[in-house]
Amino acid sequence: MFFQRKLLAILMVLAALIAGGTLGYNYLEGWPLIDSLYMTMVILSTVGLGTNRDLHESGKLFTIALITFGAVTAGWAFNAIGHRILESQLGEYLGRRKMEKETKKLQGHYIVCGAGRVGRRVIKEFQLTGVPFIVVEKDPALAEKLSSEGALTIVGEAADEDVLLKAGIDKARGLITAISTDADNVYVTLTAKGLRALIFQS
Repeated sequence: MFFQRKLLAILMVLAALIAGGTLGYNYLEGWPLIDSLYMTMVILSTVGLGTNRDLHESGKLFTIALITFGAVTAGWAFNAIGHRILESQLGEYLGRRKMEKETKKLQGHYIVCGAGRVGRRVIKEFQLTGVPFIVVEKDPALAEKLSSEGALTIVGEAADEDVLLKAGIDKARGLITAISTDADNVYVTLTAKGLRALIFQS
């Protein structure tokens, strides 16, 4: 939300620069609005094409001011976007590292495959009773939401052997598959059973 507000502020400043530059050249140099807009866009984009027009002294000073404000705005935009990208990548990396460390600690846990209506019910029950578990969910947005709610979550297909191994199938007490289709549930069960048949013996 903070980034969105900052981005909106940058766009508003940019729009104000374009409007101000257009009106400024129109007033100071007496150029038509289309020529004034063209000159403004050339200056702000730093392309430099077509800037060899004769300017009055006031027009030159105005151009200097426009370049300065344009450069400051561009620096502000690059800083905000770069910070957002770095923050996102760092957060993702740290989150992944934390998930890997927490997964390695799991012992005698349950693997919940799918976080649909039934899966969410199971997750909620486990959270209330303090049962250790990990969720395998293929929808990144839903997985992120579950993680923000405190559920240890892996993004991926539950039928993927590598994903089940990451979820600690070799140390798990049980597996609950709550995917939307019966065929997928059967496939996940068979895959898990192939990796560790003992998980179904009790």
